Amino acid sequence: FLSGVDAWCKMCSEGGLPSEMQDLELAIHHHQSLYEQVTQAYTEVSQDGKALLDVLQRPLSPGNAESLTATANYSKAVHQVLDVVHEVLHHQRRLESIWQHRKVRLHQRLQLCVFQQDVQQ
Repeated sequence: FLSGVDAWCKMCSEGGLPSEMQDLELAIHHHQSLYEQVTQAYTEVSQDGKALLDVLQRPLSPGNAESLTATANYSKAVHQVLDVVHEVLHHQRRLESIWQHRKVRLHQRLQLCVFQQDVQQ
């Protein structure tokens, strides 16, 4: 997920807007499929992070002599996993904001094209 963030941001914010209705509809469709791809990647990472945290936070059996040492080591790992999860969440929110801005611009341009076409008729 983290390795794709920069490319996704660039794809969401690159270039001008098409001026033809057909090109705009194609751009809107492409933009929506990009969002679905990002959302799927985010969902997978979130689920994996939650599963990992669940395993790391599960208490060891009390009869285990190494349970205190393992708990201390797992505690550090839990903090590291949480840091990564928070970083992923931050990037997801940033991507969503950039994506939403581009979506609004695409739809506004499409509405403008429809309006211009109506005026010409």
